[in-house]
Amino acid sequence: MRIRIGAIAVLATLLVPASGVFAQTGGQGGRASAFLPGSLAAGDVLLRGQSLWSPDRSHRMTFLPDGNLVLYRGIQAVWSSGTSGDAGNRLVMQHDGDLVMYRSLQFGTTSIWRSGTAGFDGAELRLPEDGGATIRLDDAQLLWSAGLSAPDVGLAGQQHIVYDRRGEKMMAWLVDADGTLADTYPVSGMFRNPPPGHYSIYSKSAVAYGFRGGSMQHMVRFAWGLNGWRIGFHSIGVDENGAPNQTLDQLGQGLSAGCIRQRDDKAAFLYDWAPIGMPVVVLG
Repeated sequence: MRIRIGAIAVLATLLVPASGVFAQTGGQGGRASAFLPGSLAAGDVLLRGQSLWSPDRSHRMTFLPDGNLVLYRGIQAVWSSGTSGDAGNRLVMQHDGDLVMYRSLQFGTTSIWRSGTAGFDGAELRLPEDGGATIRLDDAQLLWSAGLSAPDVGLAGQQHIVYDRRGEKMMAWLVDADGTLADTYPVSGMFRNPPPGHYSIYSKSAVAYGFRGGSMQHMVRFAWGLNGWRIGFHSIGVDENGAPNQTLDQLGQGLSAGCIRQRDDKAAFLYDWAPIGMPVVVLG
């Protein structure tokens, strides 16, 4: 897809409100789409003076007139691209998965900032309700984030998992040794079981079976529950009839007997990412 600037970009700047997104898709000339609050899909363009809003309107990403891209939580700036004064005028979610800010030159354009996520064709920029800005492919592994930071549990320099039950949703935070956030997503566990504290992964099984029948995939065990059962991270299990124990939409709620249920692809990633002995911290 080629994006034509010139008159079309000028017209878009005049006609599209600041809270919308100017998205060009389709043929050689492109076309302006409806507003896309909260996301930039492949081929979409954000112009200076426009904003993306999270679905709950709690935070926004604004391309300021001075060329700086800023993420706000309420009225507080929590991240910026640091491009103020660099004359950037288009933020493009490219088809190759890279989010790139361009500056127009007399002949052509030049890039002045990028997310570094090329190679993941079709990835999208989103502002989820749980905060921050993320780039993911098919809502899967986190490729890039801004304004997101895992709870500080005193494990700087160590790869670790934080299982946090304190907020509106139960969340898993996967943190690399250099402090980079490998992923974060809602999970379903049980309040008070296991108790808050520091644990470590002691065993893993590609397939595990429940005491009442049924099975789950990619079990990563790190604790013993109040009932004496082993507790770990795993996929959403199925009962003896093959019916799932819960829906994907219910992730984030306390619905299990202690283990932590994840979406299948998240469970598979954690299973490969987390070695035996890795710390796990339970909060809340």
